[in-house]
Amino acid sequence: MRFIKKQLSLWGLVLIIAVAAIAIPNAAGVRVATKAQSDEEEYWSRRIERRLDRRQEYLDRQTGDDKDDADAKDKDDEDDAEDITERDIERRREYWRKRLDDEW
Repeated sequence: MRFIKKQLSLWGLVLIIAVAAIAIPNAAGVRVATKAQSDEEEYWSRRIERRLDRRQEYLDRQTGDDKDDADAKDKDDEDDAEDITERDIERRREYWRKRLDDEW
């Protein structure tokens, strides 16, 4: 009988420790990152950067053709358009970085 009581108390102790090991990080909002999660985060970061770079190259090609046209806008207007485009790209880049950080 004493042996059964010792085993039951040991089982209860192990159960309490296991529940505490799971509940404490969850309550604190701490998330344990595994290697797979960090690899996936790195993958998405690189993918977003590649997409934004491709978009920038596309926009550069589109605006590059206008320089030879006779109906091209003034140089000041082109600079403003490039600033707007660069701001938009940087805004999108920051949005995706923030979203990626929030999800991880």
